[in-house]
Amino acid sequence: HHVFELNDSENDDDDLFALKTNDNQQEEESGRLSKISQMTIETSSTSNKNSLEFQNFVAETQRLLKQLSTATSDQTEDDEKIAHELVDYIPKIPESTYLSDNVESSLTTELLASLEQLLSVDKDINDYYDKIEYTSTRENTTKFQNSLSIEEEPMLPSSTVSTHALPIFNDTDQTFILYMSCSQTYIYVCTNQHMLYYAKLTSADPIRWQRYSEMCDVLAVSESNRSVCRVYNKKLYIAKDPLKIPPVGIEWECVEDNVLSVCIEDYSAWYIKEDEMLYMRLHNGDKPPENISCPFQLRKVVCCKEKVVVTTFKWEILIRIGCNEDCPEGDGWIIIDHSLGAINDFLLAHNSLWIIDNNNRVWFNHYESIDRGFIGNEAYHEMILPIAEDNDELEEPLTTITTKNLNKHLICHSRDLLCLYDTHKLQIVHTSAIGVRWQPSVYALNDGQTRLQRLIYAYPDEDIVWALRADGNLFCTNLDVTQSYTFAKPLTAQHLTHASFVPNSNSSKNLVWALDESCNIYVRSVKDSNWLQLDQTQFDWTIKLVHLACNSIGVWAVDNEGCIHFRYGHSVESSDCLSAAWIEIPGHPANEHRYFLQVYCSKTFWMVWAIDNKQCIYVRKGITEVNPLGKEWNQIPNVSAIELAISDDTVWILTSLGYIQKRNQITFENPSGNTWTTLPEKFHSLTASSQNEVWTLASNHQLVKLEQKLVQL
Repeated sequence: HHVFELNDSENDDDDLFALKTNDNQQEEESGRLSKISQMTIETSSTSNKNSLEFQNFVAETQRLLKQLSTATSDQTEDDEKIAHELVDYIPKIPESTYLSDNVESSLTTELLASLEQLLSVDKDINDYYDKIEYTSTRENTTKFQNSLSIEEEPMLPSSTVSTHALPIFNDTDQTFILYMSCSQTYIYVCTNQHMLYYAKLTSADPIRWQRYSEMCDVLAVSESNRSVCRVYNKKLYIAKDPLKIPPVGIEWECVEDNVLSVCIEDYSAWYIKEDEMLYMRLHNGDKPPENISCPFQLRKVVCCKEKVVVTTFKWEILIRIGCNEDCPEGDGWIIIDHSLGAINDFLLAHNSLWIIDNNNRVWFNHYESIDRGFIGNEAYHEMILPIAEDNDELEEPLTTITTKNLNKHLICHSRDLLCLYDTHKLQIVHTSAIGVRWQPSVYALNDGQTRLQRLIYAYPDEDIVWALRADGNLFCTNLDVTQSYTFAKPLTAQHLTHASFVPNSNSSKNLVWALDESCNIYVRSVKDSNWLQLDQTQFDWTIKLVHLACNSIGVWAVDNEGCIHFRYGHSVESSDCLSAAWIEIPGHPANEHRYFLQVYCSKTFWMVWAIDNKQCIYVRKGITEVNPLGKEWNQIPNVSAIELAISDDTVWILTSLGYIQKRNQITFENPSGNTWTTLPEKFHSLTASSQNEVWTLASNHQLVKLEQKLVQL
């Protein structure tokens, strides 16, 4: 048996592999090969059997391992060929295993590590992950994801959204999108001027639109592009040979009149006529259209994988079940209660019911089964999308498109894509979608002095939240056991104005630093009952600390002149005197008459942010283990905040209008991040745990928790 090592050469782009034989390691390598082969089989048994990509991975890996294990020392050329083939295959392993949803991650990780050890590759196996794109590679793609920090794994679900320009219309025509649909390969939009535009859905970006010559009000297409139909002047036309002559085929045949809404699958078409009844027509055979009995007056119909969904004029949603080859018309209805009022559009796709309400907000409810009844969550999650900092996402400016009548929000889907038309742009969601909802807690303290005024800290995985009450005391809620208790303020303080906890995974071992109305500093342990007031004689008598935040290595603070300071460590000397440990951090806001008011940090030492007196926010850059104080303050453009909360990899801000925004793609190399995501609803205060468990105070001062949900497309 042989161990193959990768020899890097600076002058040669092609890596050469040197073969080294070590007879003393023959038994060890043989055992390792056997272990890898066994792990491959175990991983396959725990994986999604329908994942062709993963099955190919297992077969290819076992083939290469078998050849490698049977190689002999005199088969130098064969050994080298196998070595090249196996090492070249390593970068494909993570991608293949990633595509299988149910792969046991520990087995996969161990398998990769064993392969790396077998090959003695100098580069760490994780280096290969950076070279693999799991989503479409697009220049104008906004990646909505949580990048890895130094020590932590991603904690929030991720999604990818690309933004595209719409066809350029004549401004004087008051043109807007009326209908949108897509197949696996094409996307179509119909305008109120009876124009049809289509574009191919490929990895090329941006989308290139073309206009179709025929007039069209609605175009429906099956997912495979096998069947295409259009409606013009309420006449329904079926296309011939759309697969042979894409995207819409040839020789339109008029098959029905007075059609208001239509959807199509490979072998049948469903449509609603002016009589507000539903009809089903098979593409093959001479059987006349069949009237599908329904007790409601219907307005729109959509199809998805043998499921037919309709809406009524009272906004009820009904799903037709039992549709199959033996009974294409189905055998019953299920009524879905959405409680969202009037809706603009809806869709059944990716095991989820998607609804766009009258305010153009997108909601979804993931379901487990429809044929046995709609088994899903009672609550709907609102879909959120990232916002790029720049405004050049679109291929061309949309100044020629009027927005007067752009009050619709349309949706369609294709394989792993979700397409959204939002007033002036087309957004395509790749891979997955993220939804949020706010879950009220059992605590709603509104009786005068006991109501919560500002959130301070949240422990991960414990549902323990600390807050300042209106009476100036610290308040703690333990929602797991529905208990709460109060930390009385120091005897010398009228009320506490701010507090910060030293990060600790155990809520019973924490230290808390606090400030009162006179800017006195107090420290106490969660277990203790006494506050210790710290002597600040290090500072001039005119200097007072007005805000502070603790991270894993020390305390950051802002004084009343807008300067920021840092102190190593959190413990307090028994002499009740604060040692001369505060270091003034150089740097101030660039603009005149600006000064810092607040400073925030995460548990990790390299995430430090600040807010100035104009509500502008800044990030401290250049923080490393060698230089934990950093190098400079950089302002984040086009955003303002009155409060921040920082987890291990995300910054959450509360704007002056009460909205919460999330900063995405923060890494050690890029501590400022790249994009924003705005969450729905308005709030008074927020805090976040190190694992992105977000808590807020609603307008009635009720404690509310953010619930996030990921749907794979």
